[in-house]
Order: sequence, then structure tokens, then C-alpha cells
Amino acid sequence: MSIVNVILPVISLIALGWIAIRSGYLSEKVESGLLEYVFSVAVPALILLTLARPFDLAEISASYLLAYFIGVALAWSLGLAVSRRALGLPWRASVLCGFSASQSNTVLLGVPLILQVWGDQAQVPMFLLLAVHLPIMMTAVTLLVEADGGQGQAGARLMSLGRAMLKNPIILAMILGLGLRGIGIAPGGLALSLLESVAKTTSTCALLAMGMSLARFRLLSNLTPGMLFSALKLGLHPLAVWVIAVKILALPGIVGGVAVLYAALPSGVNGYILAKKYQAGEAEISSTIVLSTLLSVVSITLWLHLIAT
Repeated sequence: MSIVNVILPVISLIALGWIAIRSGYLSEKVESGLLEYVFSVAVPALILLTLARPFDLAEISASYLLAYFIGVALAWSLGLAVSRRALGLPWRASVLCGFSASQSNTVLLGVPLILQVWGDQAQVPMFLLLAVHLPIMMTAVTLLVEADGGQGQAGARLMSLGRAMLKNPIILAMILGLGLRGIGIAPGGLALSLLESVAKTTSTCALLAMGMSLARFRLLSNLTPGMLFSALKLGLHPLAVWVIAVKILALPGIVGGVAVLYAALPSGVNGYILAKKYQAGEAEISSTIVLSTLLSVVSITLWLHLIAT
């Protein structure tokens, strides 16, 4: 029942956002505005608030990140192989489908869910992984996609990606927070009060925005690829991370748990954005996002139970 009590509010808020858009009660303008608020204001505020508090990064070893990204590599490689050999998709679509089979919805679902499960104790490992997840995944997918289009183009894409990263509010919040921490300045007074007020809205707004986003995607098209990639995302990825982080490396409870739960999250919307950009794998990836999100209700419950035992 305790696991149900964690999952139910999360799913209810996602469903509320979905219903609000599909019923026409709210327009898609609300969705885009709420998404922008979450990414540009709420999550950066939560990051700054976390980095302002005392913590010891030495408690989290490099093994934590290694365990997670080995799971990413396995799910991505198998997703790419299935796309090429079983589904006969071209290279770019295969790379993007593999990306969707290994790229977690870290901001909209991961942050609120992990905070719901472990509270403030999980903030340091959660944001440490969040800090490296986006740059590593986006750089890797750009390199692999552009491997099909000439080296000069790949270099230009990487330069563009680097500039985009430096404009990303989440990355900027990480840099600012670590910079302030490095020189010994912590927010106080009005600044601290404002950060706390905004940070408290992160979970609710992120989950509502997640539901609104799902209302745009198609479910019934390409069910077979969607099921295959969802199985990799919700099954293979967290299984590999659990074996490495918990069974082999014996990482501390919350640290190992955060790594596994991050891996158990459904496919993120970045896969669909890239599919639209490159005009490859759009139907397969949109189906994967919807199916993995729906199925994650069951899979996350099972993984939380396994972590707790």
C-alpha cells in the first residue's frame, strides 16, 4: 500500500493533465507555457536550492554514474540492433529508436517521483545524474545520427549542440549553483524564500505538463515497435543498472535506488523532438513514449518493491 500511495498521486496528476488537453478544457498554449515554466524556472530553482545545502559528493562514487550508463549502453545497443535487423529501419531511425529505448524522462517524471519516494535525501544523487544525463545523451545521439551524414556536418551539429547546452536553464543552474558553492555563497533571506516557493511547485507542474504532452502522441500506430522499445526501456535498462549498482557494486541504499529508479522511468520526450527534427522514426518513437509511460505504472511499482526488499 505504501508503494501505491507513492505511485497514485503521480499517475493522477499525469491523467489530469492529459484529460485537460484532450477534453479541450485547456489549450495547447497552456501546455507549452507550463513546460517552459518547469524547464526554465521550477527545476532550475530546485537545483539551486539543492546545491545551496551542505552535502558531500565524496559519498557518491563514479561507480554510480558508471552503473547507470552501462545500462544505457546495453538498452541503446539492443534497441538499435532490433530496429535495423528485425524492423528493417534505416540508420537514423534506428539510432533514434535505440535512444528512446534508453533515454529516461528525468525532468517531468523522474524529479517529482524520486522526491516523492525519498524526499530531500535523494536530491544530491538525483541532480548529479541529471547534470550529466542530458549532455552525454544528446552528444552521443548527435554523433551517431550524423555518422550517416558526413563528418563536416557532424562537427557543425556538435558546435550547435554545445551552444544549446550553454543556453539550457538546467545546465546553467548547475553551473551557477556549483560556482556559488565553490566561493562559499549560499542564498539567504528573500532569495532563499523565493527559491523555496518556486521549488515547491516543481512536482505538481512537471506531472501536469507530462500528461498534457502525452495528449499529443499517437498510441495505436506502430504498437509492435512501441512494445519492443518499451520492454527495453522499462525492463532491460533498470535490470542492468540494478545488477551492477546493487548486486555487484553494492552502492548505498538511496544512491543505488535512485540509479535504478531513473533507469526504470519511461522514455522521455527528447526522442520525439529529435525524430521530428531528423524526420526519422516519428511513429515508432511516439508510440514508445505513450506505451512506456502507461506501462511504467506497473513496472515502477515492481522496481520500487524490489528496491525496498
